[in-house]
Amino acid sequence: MSVKISTWIMFVSLFLRLHPIATASSGRCLDDQKSLLLSLRNGLGFDSKLSSKLLSWNRSMECCIWAGVYCDEAGHVTGLFLNNDHISGKVYLDVFGKFKYLQDLDLADNNVTVIPNTKESSFSSLANLTRLLLASCKMNEIPDLRNLPTLRTLDLSGNLLKGEIPIWIWNLGNGSLGSLKLSQNKFSSLQKPFTFPLTLNVLDLSSNKLKGDIPVPPAEIYVLNYSNNEFGSSIPVDFGNALAYAYSFSISNSKVVGVIPKSINNAEFLRVLDLSSNALTGPIPVDGSMQYLESLDLSLNKLSGRIPEQLTSIMTLEFLNVSYNRLSGKIPQGGVLRFPTFTNLSFEGNKGLCGPPLSKTCGTSNKRI
Repeated sequence: MSVKISTWIMFVSLFLRLHPIATASSGRCLDDQKSLLLSLRNGLGFDSKLSSKLLSWNRSMECCIWAGVYCDEAGHVTGLFLNNDHISGKVYLDVFGKFKYLQDLDLADNNVTVIPNTKESSFSSLANLTRLLLASCKMNEIPDLRNLPTLRTLDLSGNLLKGEIPIWIWNLGNGSLGSLKLSQNKFSSLQKPFTFPLTLNVLDLSSNKLKGDIPVPPAEIYVLNYSNNEFGSSIPVDFGNALAYAYSFSISNSKVVGVIPKSINNAEFLRVLDLSSNALTGPIPVDGSMQYLESLDLSLNKLSGRIPEQLTSIMTLEFLNVSYNRLSGKIPQGGVLRFPTFTNLSFEGNKGLCGPPLSKTCGTSNKRI
């Protein structure tokens, strides 16, 4: 129970750090802010039958109580949460540049097309912006955000971005970026030489076309997702050292080769580890150090040798999948591996494995030498 509570506390602390909660203003809406909002509304299209935010923007009401709008006590707009509101049209990123006090901007999951200004991003004047969420906004170019000193969270996932991930992106917020999501794009590499900010807690580069060396994250990483890429390389020997405080790491379906480094055991606070659907070889190096591990997926690789007895000492393990490898020997029967959660599906596809929950019994050929 104490492990679950501490995990929850860590998650809430990280969430509040990366996603500050805006509060509605008790002050009166300023006339210029209302005019800017109405101008923004008039420049966008939305489905009046489905929209729950823009539809409620009415000149006769205080703009600080409009749906999706948050203000400070002086009546300045500090937050615009317009995500998933069936909005359409083109956004040139100077409409937002006039909201000088804006801290949070969320346009994700609409039918808008964000078009970065070729000369200067309309976001560049937003000196107070801390969170910018532009997921699924049909962007084919990263807007220039280099002049945003307070930016901590950036989400550009689900767009049409390709080529190199520019090195300047790691210096956003004066090198204090906490969360970066670039998943579901078509990035092929990271521009070098890059240096991850030490403050980076969440990094999602999944579902791209990244090739080459697997980047070692900074020591403060908490959530790391490299899955669904095309690396074609091995996991660096010291990679596990960088996961000392990590909650989850996934690099599934990314054409990873070579062995799982023994340093993975240094990720002792890891809850989720997914290395499935790659071409990993050699033994499973888990020595039982990851005592908080809840989910382990090593399926669809080329791993060989025995399933480590130490896995049975991880009492938090709720999901295990080592199917379709080249493992052999008797499945350990002690501890958690007796739980009904682990059926034959967790072990199938390994011709050399035997013992419950598989129907194959262990003969003399399976005894230790």
